[in-house]
This record gives sequence, C-alpha cells and structure tokens, in this order.
Amino acid sequence: MASLIISRVHKFPLYSAHIALSQIDIIIPVYRGVTETRTCIDSVLAAKNTQAAEIVVVNDASPEPAIADYLAALSANGSITLLTNESNRGFVATCNRAMALHAVRDVVLLNSDTVVAHGWLDRMIACAAATPNVASVTPFSNNATLCSYPRIAISNPLSPGLSVGVLDAMFARVNAGRFVDIPTGVGFCMLMTRAAIDAIGMFDTAAFGRGYGEENDWCMRATARGFVHLLCGDVFVYHQGEVSFGGDSEAGKQVAQAVIDARYPTYREVITAHLAADPARVLRRRVDLTRLATSIRPRLLFITHDCNGGTGKVVNDLAASLSESMEVLLLNPHDEGKLSLRWMRHGEAFEAYVDDPPDAQDSQALLQLLRVIGISSVHLHHAAGLPVHLHDIHRALGVPSEITLDNLPQRLREHLPNVDVKERSEAEHTAAQMAFESVIANTTWHSMGQLPESLRPAKPKRDLGVTSITVTFNPDPLRLAAQLTALRDQVDQIVIVDNGSMPSVNSILQRPEIAALTGELSQISFIVLEHNEGVARGFNIGIEAARGQDAKFVLLLDHDSVPAPDMVGKLVSGFEQAVGLNPAISVAAVGPRIVDLRDAREYPFIRLGWLRNQHLRCAPNTEKLIACDFLISSGALIAMSSLDKIGGFDDALFIDNVDMEWCYRARARDFLLYGVCDATLDHQLGDQRRVILNRVNLVV
Repeated sequence: MASLIISRVHKFPLYSAHIALSQIDIIIPVYRGVTETRTCIDSVLAAKNTQAAEIVVVNDASPEPAIADYLAALSANGSITLLTNESNRGFVATCNRAMALHAVRDVVLLNSDTVVAHGWLDRMIACAAATPNVASVTPFSNNATLCSYPRIAISNPLSPGLSVGVLDAMFARVNAGRFVDIPTGVGFCMLMTRAAIDAIGMFDTAAFGRGYGEENDWCMRATARGFVHLLCGDVFVYHQGEVSFGGDSEAGKQVAQAVIDARYPTYREVITAHLAADPARVLRRRVDLTRLATSIRPRLLFITHDCNGGTGKVVNDLAASLSESMEVLLLNPHDEGKLSLRWMRHGEAFEAYVDDPPDAQDSQALLQLLRVIGISSVHLHHAAGLPVHLHDIHRALGVPSEITLDNLPQRLREHLPNVDVKERSEAEHTAAQMAFESVIANTTWHSMGQLPESLRPAKPKRDLGVTSITVTFNPDPLRLAAQLTALRDQVDQIVIVDNGSMPSVNSILQRPEIAALTGELSQISFIVLEHNEGVARGFNIGIEAARGQDAKFVLLLDHDSVPAPDMVGKLVSGFEQAVGLNPAISVAAVGPRIVDLRDAREYPFIRLGWLRNQHLRCAPNTEKLIACDFLISSGALIAMSSLDKIGGFDDALFIDNVDMEWCYRARARDFLLYGVCDATLDHQLGDQRRVILNRVNLVV
C-alpha cells in the first residue's frame, strides 16, 4: 500500500493543559519604534490567558518622547510595571534588570516588535512543564531563525489575509501539546525558567551588552548544566524584527558570533545539523495542510513532468498570475519512485512526497491527501513520467479537468510515460497507450500558456453598484488590511465607520507596513465617531452614506471578516437569481457561506421551525441558493430598495441581536432571505454577540 511522506515523522509527547503558577513576568524592553511598541503591548494586554502575569516594561532611555508618554500612561492606570533606565544601557543589561525584579518568578522575554494572540502564554507555560529540566521555551514565528514558519531560517512575511490570531489558532489546534527539542532558544519571545536562571545566572552583559547572541550563550551554558530547550509547537507569535534595538544589527551580529564561536567551537556544527534535520518540519506542514484545506480560494492541481524547460516556466508563470484568486498545487514525478506535491504560492514551503502508485488501486494515500486539501479542479500540462491512471485522477476526486499540452495529438506518443518494455508486456503497454489516448480524445485542447476558461476564476467587477460598509472598533490592523485588499477590486465604494477606535482606523491604514498590504484605495471614505455608538448605529450611518453614492446594494462587514476574491460578484449573481425565482416576492438580502478559519468551522444557514430549527449546510462545489430566515450581518448584501421598505437597524440594540431583529422584520413583511453557497466569507465568530434562538445558540 502506498504511503504519504511529508518528512520523517516524530511522535512528540503531548503535555497536559495549563499548569498553574503563582505569577510570571512578561518582560518587554523598549528603545525605539512607538508604533510597533504600541501594537505589541496592546496585543499583550488584549490577549486572554488564565495564567497570572505581570507586564514589566523597561524604557531603555528611548529617544522618542511618544514612547515615554505612552508607557507613562499605561503605568499610571496600572496596566504595566514600568522601569526606566536613566541612560541607555543596551538590550542585555535592560533584560537583566527586569529579570532581577522578582527573584522567584519565571520570565518571558518579549521583543517590542512582536504581536501575540489569545492563550499564547498559557500554552508556553504548559510546554515548559511538559518535560523535566526545561531552561527555555520558544514559539513558532514568521521571523525566528530555526523557529520560523513557513520557511525555516528565513524572515517570512505574514501571508496576505492571514492575521496573527487566525494563524496562532491554527497552530494551537493542529499542534496541540506538541514540541521538539532545539539546541538554542530564540530571544524574540523566550520563556526562561527560574530554575535555569538560578543555576547558571542571567545574560553575560560584558560580552553581549548591546544585544545579539546573549540568548544563544545563555542556552549553551544551560545545556552544559543538563537543561533542555523546547520549540513550542502550538504557539505562533508575530515578529517584525530589528525595530527597537536594531540600529547596528549587522555589526552587532558579527561581534556576537565571534564570541559564540570562541566559546563554543561546535556551535555552528550543531545548528547546521539541526537545520538540516529540521525535526519541526512536520509541525509546519500540519499547519500548511490546515491553511490549504480551509482557504477561501479554490484549490487547483497542476500535473506535469519532472523537467523544467518551457513547460516548467509556463506552469510557474501561471501559478504566479493566479496567486491572488486560487491556491495552485503542482504534482509531478520526483526522485526514487516518489511523486511530489508542492504548494506553488511564493514564500510557502509545503512539499509532500507520495509513493508513486503502480496502479489506481494503490493510490489511496495520494487521493486522501488531495481530498484533505480540497482540490476543486485538475489541469494536466504534461504526461511524461506519470502513471497512466493519474491522467484521469480528476474522476476519482469528482472534479473537472482540462489538458494543455505543447504538442499536437499525433506527437503525443513521444510524451507517453516512460515504459521499460522488458518489464511490461506488449498487451499492458497497448492498454496504457489506449487509456492515455482515450483521455486525450475526450479532452478540450488549449494552446500552451493559457489557463482553460473553465478553470479561470471570474475577474472581479467594480461596476455592480455595491458600497461596502465596515464598522470598526479597535480592529486588528493586519486583518482589516486583508479585508480592504479583498474588497478593493470587488466593490464600487468602501465606507468605514469607526466607532472611536484608539488609534483611529485612518491612522492605522496610513502606517507604511499596512499601506504596503492594501495598496491604493481610491474608493475609500471614513466616518469617524467620537465614541462607540454600536454596530447598529454604525451600519445605519454607513447606509446613509451609501445613499449619497447612489448605491444599488450595501455589503455589511465586521472589521474581522475577509471576503473571498469573488464573493461580491457571487452574491450579486445570487441575488439576481433569487429575484428570478421569485418574481412576485421581494428579496431583501443574500449572505455568503460563513467559515471561521481559526478552527476550520463552517456555519449553517438557519430556517426556523415549530419544534426545532433546521441547520442547512452547503454541499461541496455547489452553486445553489438556500432559503433561510436569518443572515449574519457580516457579509450580508442588502438591496437599497429593501432598506427603503424594511428600514435600517435598531440603534437601541447596540450590538446584541442587531441582525436577528432586522431579519425577523424583513421576514414579517414577506421579504425573502437567501444563502449563496458559492460565495465565501472568512469571519471570526466570537462570544461578543450571542443570541439564543429556540434553544440553539447562534454565535454571530
């Protein structure tokens, strides 16, 4: 039987849930970068953990007055414990001062250019308790050398549309309780146990006073005393890198490396061997699979030979051109009787190896992998070196297929799978050739370098008469940037109603790192409220603005929702289809299929019943409409003509039951509501708006 190989699989011990400690210090040294510092500390304060912690911030004589003012305000209201160096002492001495503050506590060193999510601290502490003699625990990050994700030892940008909270939740779910030994911790976010600190001391200020290398030296000293260092597989912390103390980073790294080399001659060899073995690879790939399986983009499978040349270039160019609207995977022959399956998105590292199955009956491992990913269509580019039965693998997957080759049909025999006639009978060879020719005969042909029209995603339109309305209150900047990027080419106008966020959403979007993600948003307008007036009031204000823009539809969105690249067009088409099905009855609104990528959960549409409600789910790859009695406000496309007759939202409800009340009012006036199955919205459903509907909780 075939087997799936992602890497050498290690079975990691599973640790229990949270182990209670009396207190732990989260130490954040600060020097430069007011924007990054605010984002970091705000995320720490907002993250929900059961572990009691004291946030100790050390101002290392920052030259930025705004940092001092911000930290002083947090200290005054009791949010942090603030230590201030009278003169700049450098990163290492600053950390040591904070570590000495409470001589019995474990500590977490956290750079001021990081972002954490809910539960991060609980999981790191539980990891530290998983095995004896732990000195340090480091989480995964986008930028953490041997703890980096998705590519090891590289500073990875955060994938567009993927927030820190969503990615951390994926790590927490698919890698729950898993960790690996590592030769050294990484200081951007490193838990240090007090037992290790008491045994070997703190950082070496004399050798590493300005920073870089101090944690590696400390970890090597701890290893020599019998301690171990762990990579915590179920935590992800974002790290921008070299912001606060990074002014002389390159020179500092060279000096620190020279000290490390002199003290630990085998250090480089140990690190090189660990990077080559990469025992955490399987943990990275588990997250990759989850991201692929839960992506709101369609998954397209390219199949081709193992050569480069013209076909390889065309395949790579096609994958790059489709990256904003589709997830493209490449299946082709690999060395040693394997097939390679690779995610072709730039910056991703996912590559799985499957035994090359000799026949269709022995290909279950490959089919299982492709089904888990959720392949929606197959595109065969070249057949050389491929088993014949893979030519119609789309049949086993139940998805459409197209073929594009650069040779005419009469020359196809030159590109048949390599067959050793000594090992295969003439009858077997003829059967294989006939099967291949049958696939060719029943396939639409296309010129090389063009994606078949049936597999091409529809281009988004901006002339649909749609104004999107997003109501914000202290949003996640990266999540909001992902939403706006997705909306940019789908709607005519974007209205943001900001409910008194601090800082304002307008200022957040002007940050260079956020503006780089969103690009130019020529159709955006802001309405800034002095204080939080609630979701209902925010939507109503946005609706009035849309009237002034002569909008035909409004698209309502929470600030934590990210539409699929074709969602708006699908909703408009669904609305028009619903109107055609019910010419005598008015359609009020349509809504998308809601998924929460943090736990890969899909939420049903609801139809009310006398005894119990019906939970109506979309079948895979369906375009059908589902008549329902309730739509979540986020993602709802509402006709302005319907709002004229039904009215807006009830301001008095503020946030709770806002969408439920409007939907009930619409249904009471004989308006129809529909779910559109082929329109998808990634929406982070939470406990902030919970309603009870006939004994069924709808978390909206």
